[in-house]
Amino acid sequence: MKKILSLLVVCVMIAAACKKDSGKLENKPDGTATGQKFPVSFKVSEFSSNVSPFPAQGNHKGQKVSGLSDQIKYLYYYVAKESDSLTMLKSIKQVYSTNPDSPDNYDFGFLQDTLPAGKYQIYIIGSNRPDADVYFIKEEQIYTPPGVYLDFTNWDETNDIGDNFYKKLHLTVTQASPNEVKLDRLVGKVNVKALDAIPQGISKVKVCFGTGSFLFDLGSGNGIYHSGSIPFRTIEYLIKPEDIGKKDLTLSTYFWEAGVSVNLYIYNAAGEEIDHKFVSNGVSLKKNTMVTFSGKFFSLGQGFRVTLNDQWGPETNQGFEYP
Repeated sequence: MKKILSLLVVCVMIAAACKKDSGKLENKPDGTATGQKFPVSFKVSEFSSNVSPFPAQGNHKGQKVSGLSDQIKYLYYYVAKESDSLTMLKSIKQVYSTNPDSPDNYDFGFLQDTLPAGKYQIYIIGSNRPDADVYFIKEEQIYTPPGVYLDFTNWDETNDIGDNFYKKLHLTVTQASPNEVKLDRLVGKVNVKALDAIPQGISKVKVCFGTGSFLFDLGSGNGIYHSGSIPFRTIEYLIKPEDIGKKDLTLSTYFWEAGVSVNLYIYNAAGEEIDHKFVSNGVSLKKNTMVTFSGKFFSLGQGFRVTLNDQWGPETNQGFEYP
């Protein structure tokens, strides 16, 4: 995916070092900085439950957002002026340590910064990937209008973007500004489920997911498209002896709101492709929604049933037959 991006988009990023401020949130500027700066902070709440109000003042050391690390391991913060929204001022990255007892983990979910008085656009992203990156594009590029876009620097067909959350905020700073933020899921999930048992003589199942969307627009909340469809995720499941006779084999991936095509391939014991099913030529994947394709993987002439199921929202059922 990054290779495609490099052909389509020429981006000049403004690098900024990570910064963490601690101490009291007082209603006065930071006198040690050039000009007047005020402390601003963001408490990222859990996604599935309510949290207590964010304190207006006080030291946040030792306060932990319980359960947040069960859903994400990385927090990203980007800020730009409202009057120059396509120039990044700074960024902060928070990492949840693999050691659950690490003292640094007690600050995970609290983002602290200092900003001069003014109006700002803030982007906060929660992810399980260490390579999330945001592009501030000022000039029109091929397929890419000016805007602010999310991508992953090491993303390719062999790995998944996973579950991701974000929030865009408009913030006016006139004094110390504590903020409580609840991120929204920016991806949907696609499942391909086998209704029949895995027979003898099958060595591998492969599912290819494709799309024409190559960037996520943090302004509009939609994918940015170019002509044609390219694979963004390929899953190869190697059949083990203990899998023979089992049902409900399910292969899944995540992606942002976009049109997604799905192709299924079956291989025999010699590693030869013996069947290719067009599961979907372009289902509309919506954020915060799961799309489940269920059908017979190993029987010729069988169709797939599509279920749009949102534990996170409403459910719709749709049927179709592949050629």
